[in-house]
Amino acid sequence: MTPARPTPGRTTPPSSRTGTTVGSDAHPTGLLFPPPAGTGYTPPSPRTTTPYTPPTYTPPAYTPPDPTPVYRPPVAKKSNGCAISCLVVAGGFALLTFLGGGVGAILGALDEAEDPKPTATAGPTSAACPSRIASTLPSGKGSTLVEAFRTQDHRITLCRTKAGKLYYYGEFRDGREAGIAMPAKKTSSGYEANNSPYRYVISDGAVSIYKSGSRIGHEELSPEPSPS
Repeated sequence: MTPARPTPGRTTPPSSRTGTTVGSDAHPTGLLFPPPAGTGYTPPSPRTTTPYTPPTYTPPAYTPPDPTPVYRPPVAKKSNGCAISCLVVAGGFALLTFLGGGVGAILGALDEAEDPKPTATAGPTSAACPSRIASTLPSGKGSTLVEAFRTQDHRITLCRTKAGKLYYYGEFRDGREAGIAMPAKKTSSGYEANNSPYRYVISDGAVSIYKSGSRIGHEELSPEPSPS
């Protein structure tokens, strides 16, 4: 039997080509032929990246300070002044009592210094200074008599003003000349008065008169109980 010859214009039957598929507009497909474009695998679209935008910084609103200062009263400090003062005073009184027989003795001494006791040649007095003598003293109104003496030819009167100033008034007993008032002071032994260049010192029952440092007179004193 003679094999059939292929008819011109025909293709080889599909069974004669292993691994291929034939169609009217077919293209070879399979392991050795990738699928045509537009069919089969579609690659993914490229990923879109969002650009980085940093956060926006907004500073806080500025509030100016209050120009008016706020007054704050000072805090009172606790003080122990009262307790300390009381202790000091109590200690002082105790010390005075121990050393000098109490406050009364000290006050008595102060009174004696302000209004000295009369010397042995005269007695104490609280009479008013004679008006004729007080009128010659500075601010002498209301002065008091401290002591008064007389010698053979003179009279000496000591008066103290309301301001506490002590004055020595010397005059002749017969009144032949006006008397002289001069500032005086109490000494440990009597009194002393100055009328430059003369100085009068009353001590030990006598008065001594000095001129420019040299003694020019010395007279014995007698108390004058009621000078006028």
